[in-house]
Amino acid sequence: MFNIDQKVWHNAEMRDKLGYYLVGEKKIYNKIDALTEFQLSHSFPQYIFNDDVFSKHDHCRPIERNIFELYKERAKQLRDKYKTIVLSYSGGSDSDTILKAFSEAKVSIDVILLIHGRQFEDFTPADKKKTFNEIYKLAIPKINSTLDAIGKPTVLSYDMTQAIHDDLMNKVGENWSREQNSLDPTVFYMTSAFYYEKDLLKLINEQDKDTWCFIRGGEKPFLDLQDNASSYFIDEKYKDHTHWPNCELFFTTADMPEIHIKQEQILYSNISEHGDNNFDLTSIHNKGIREDLDKTQIFWHKGPSIISPKSNTIIDQINTDFPNNLDHWRKDIQRINCTIDKRWFDNNETVHGGTVGIKSRGYRFNG
Repeated sequence: MFNIDQKVWHNAEMRDKLGYYLVGEKKIYNKIDALTEFQLSHSFPQYIFNDDVFSKHDHCRPIERNIFELYKERAKQLRDKYKTIVLSYSGGSDSDTILKAFSEAKVSIDVILLIHGRQFEDFTPADKKKTFNEIYKLAIPKINSTLDAIGKPTVLSYDMTQAIHDDLMNKVGENWSREQNSLDPTVFYMTSAFYYEKDLLKLINEQDKDTWCFIRGGEKPFLDLQDNASSYFIDEKYKDHTHWPNCELFFTTADMPEIHIKQEQILYSNISEHGDNNFDLTSIHNKGIREDLDKTQIFWHKGPSIISPKSNTIIDQINTDFPNNLDHWRKDIQRINCTIDKRWFDNNETVHGGTVGIKSRGYRFNG
């Protein structure tokens, strides 16, 4: 049974590494809160993403080491730092690259967490099923083939349908979005693993907060190729990581900035030499490359919708089977639509289209 006191929070150091906003002198973690404060104070939100670390590195100096060797070194670094490592694994290319790095480095993982909505999908029409096929078709076979190399971790399969049945969002209450940056209710229900998965809770509750981590991937550099090329961190890409407790980003981290800088250089080389705007470091298309950003822009104008195709499938099913389950979500979306200047919405109408991204300071990596 759900208990609000079971909520697992970040330790402060890890939370700051995932990015935050400065509005005047106020440090704010939630984007909607930052935009609300901006409207009151008229101090534009600055997005801070480990500026103190990345500003000390020369992004123009070529990093000669192979990118995958850096990945393996990162796996070893995490193993040395934490007593317990939990890997978020979907079977997709990003998480599979992380799994491969641990495997080839012969570094153990303690827990692999698979999150899905299998019970919901059983009732979803085949033509609308766009959800967790990576889990069912790719993840399990790949895990089974690497178990010995990564220390035979505990594999936990969590079905978030349980949290939906239990009406978790309404139990958290109004303004639930202030507890996390994502406005996508499916993401909220995915994080419910840290409320409901008993083996996971037992494992982490028996430890101090700074002795375990939850590893996620997915983040990539954003490039501005005008004049001398620069890269930025965009809040829309990173803010959804902030609601996962003790989250360690594998690729983009202040603990090993060389990985991100090397990625910048690889992306720039492939774009400038081959015109390959879809080149991706982890074998799938990098749809996040925005090479045409004006370097004077404060905003990144093409943010993602808050509702993905995967989420739409699940939300439709929730509305059919549990029509009151999303009451607080609807109220919070209405609150945001009524209080935030519509210029912050990507479609200039509602927050459903996503919020306009805010760039960090820039880092020149070409000349």
